[in-house]
Amino acid sequence: MYPFLKTFFWIYFHIFFRVKINGIENIPKEGSSIICSNHLSLYDPLVIGSMVNRKIYFMAKKELFETAFTKWFFETVGAYPVDRTGTDMSAFKTTVKYLKEGKAVGIFAQGKRMKSGDVDTAKSGAALFSLKGNAKIVPVGISSSYQLFSKIYINFGEPLDFTEFKEKKINTENLSIITDIIMSKINSLMKE
Repeated sequence: MYPFLKTFFWIYFHIFFRVKINGIENIPKEGSSIICSNHLSLYDPLVIGSMVNRKIYFMAKKELFETAFTKWFFETVGAYPVDRTGTDMSAFKTTVKYLKEGKAVGIFAQGKRMKSGDVDTAKSGAALFSLKGNAKIVPVGISSSYQLFSKIYINFGEPLDFTEFKEKKINTENLSIITDIIMSKINSLMKE
């Protein structure tokens, strides 16, 4: 079912929007990766997932899994639930497991939809998962109004490697440094 939905959304976005993609070659073809983007719309995971040539497992708010249909749909497209009200150990373990299995995981840097790329609103989840899952982070900047027939700009940056931090203590300060680097790169990609 996943290949069908991926093809469907690829066609959908190319018919109803003008999709402009840069840097798609920066997505590793295999191995653990974190695709870390800003978040403008519910369309974001669908447009990213349909344009990339590998399956991305997106972390999504648990409210999207509350009905039988939406649960089936989001699980089919590779999403898994996270409780954003606190520390969700189940989502944490799932993410690390996927990364250790060499999968690509999609995370929104700010954790929820936001119109701006304010660095101060970014969460440290991507940084933590990068260190715990031994994964490079591919920053992504999306710019669009998502109005019918408008342009959707998707800029994939070069993978960011934070191996140097693995030898340091995983603490708030180091996670904050990594998060600032990620968000700054996403911001620059949003403006390209």
